[in-house]
Amino acid sequence: MKKDEEQINPKIEEVDILNALRNKQFILYYQPILNVSEKKLHGLEALIRWEHPVYGLLSPEHFIPIAEKSSLINQIGIWVLKEACEQYKVWQTVGFHSFRMAINISARHLLHDTFTEQLEKILQHSKVNPNCLEIEITETYGLNDMQRTLEVMQRLKKIGVRISLDDFGTGYNCLKYLIKLPLNTIKN
Repeated sequence: MKKDEEQINPKIEEVDILNALRNKQFILYYQPILNVSEKKLHGLEALIRWEHPVYGLLSPEHFIPIAEKSSLINQIGIWVLKEACEQYKVWQTVGFHSFRMAINISARHLLHDTFTEQLEKILQHSKVNPNCLEIEITETYGLNDMQRTLEVMQRLKKIGVRISLDDFGTGYNCLKYLIKLPLNTIKN
């Protein structure tokens, strides 16, 4: 019997996450983003969950902090990008167009040397318009290396990808740094 996500505190280790990647235990859920005034779908946010064989459905707070301490966060991030873009392509083929797909990316993965190249390859392969993709980073973790963050964000903007800063106001960054960043959206 699987335990409810809110009632468990699983002991997760790096090897468990690696096995989850190998055994395809991660899944994406898509949360709608609605334009309330127009009463229509504005976009979707791809949210990763882990279908753990013992603990049941686990939310990211159970495994992302552990993955961020290793290179596994990069593998998870690439998997999420590929899956979300492939799903977006499927929705386009059945007639759903003109919506944005938001994807949370770890700052560690965002600042990895190969992130933008990997993202470009995924977009080319899936044929998803970069303007339909919005990369979300969290303020607390995303702005530690301001110069590198700015370089990567400028490259993403050049590709055509939108950038969102999530959890604004929960970190320690001041507005003078935020003004420098090429952000499309700031969320709290």
